[in-house]
Amino acid sequence: MYKLQEKSLFFRFLIILGIALLNDFFMVACIYKWKTAGVLISPDNCTDNIVHFFLQNILISLPSALIIIFLSFEFKESFTDEMYFKVNSRYQRTAVILLTVVLLVAMIYSLYSQENKTRTVLCLFYYIVFIAFVEEFLFRDVFTYLLKNENAIIRYGIPNLLFGLGHLFSYSGWKSISADYFKFFITSQLLGLILSGCIFQFIKEKTKTIWIPILIHGFFGLYNYFYV
Repeated sequence: MYKLQEKSLFFRFLIILGIALLNDFFMVACIYKWKTAGVLISPDNCTDNIVHFFLQNILISLPSALIIIFLSFEFKESFTDEMYFKVNSRYQRTAVILLTVVLLVAMIYSLYSQENKTRTVLCLFYYIVFIAFVEEFLFRDVFTYLLKNENAIIRYGIPNLLFGLGHLFSYSGWKSISADYFKFFITSQLLGLILSGCIFQFIKEKTKTIWIPILIHGFFGLYNYFYV
């Protein structure tokens, strides 16, 4: 990975694009296959088959898990530093603790207000681990690492454009993508996704830890699911 920093920007962009496309293709192929077969377990019906729900999401997260394993061997002792996994400073610890408390308060409120208590807990885990952690690691850790020596426009633009485009299918409700919907997504939803991704990346770069944007991302995912 260190040697990749010496490669041209175009070469590194192709690597980033390839990883993003392979990750999205694998996820979309699995979900559409399960949906067609009538076996897809979504957060809406996750309590119908909890084991199946977790197995599906573990499988979808497999590409990111393989990247984590590869990078842990590649970076060795410097893995946690390069991927911003450490929480060392007092400021970092305080922020992580406060955000964790906010999440716990949100979960307690959701347990109080939502009828299905089990689904509430499962959704919290789902949005923190399978959504926030996976997306932040891939787009704000791996991709930005490959672009860390570039200017801000490239460093922010490429990962977060791919982040936004990666939501095309999920924002459609995993339905067929028509020309009209694609136009609606590009003109009405893509910019918001790019901006939110840039904000998460800015927070990571300023706080020097990936855990703060993960917790914020997870909170908003949970909030949007239950209350928007």
